[in-house]
Amino acid sequence: MDARAVVRLLRRLNLAAALALAAVAVLRLLHQGAVVPMLLLAGLLIVGPVEDWLKRRVVSRPVDPGPPAAQVVDQATSLALILILVAAALLAR
Repeated sequence: MDARAVVRLLRRLNLAAALALAAVAVLRLLHQGAVVPMLLLAGLLIVGPVEDWLKRRVVSRPVDPGPPAAQVVDQATSLALILILVAAALLAR
């Protein structure tokens, strides 16, 4: 299996896992009022598609002096994920 096929397979597996998490999170929220799975889903969205979208936006713009914009996006999305995980840990029973 070449590298491109591995990347395609990993993308599909990531999507399937994310959809499973989304389904579980929504079902737990609706049936049990559980907020923690929704926080985990929010974290996944931040470090997944939101981070990818932000990186595409900053890479297409001229670079300002200072740290590379993609590095700022990495740090900001990492911080957001950590804060969401802290909230989830505090709310978990």
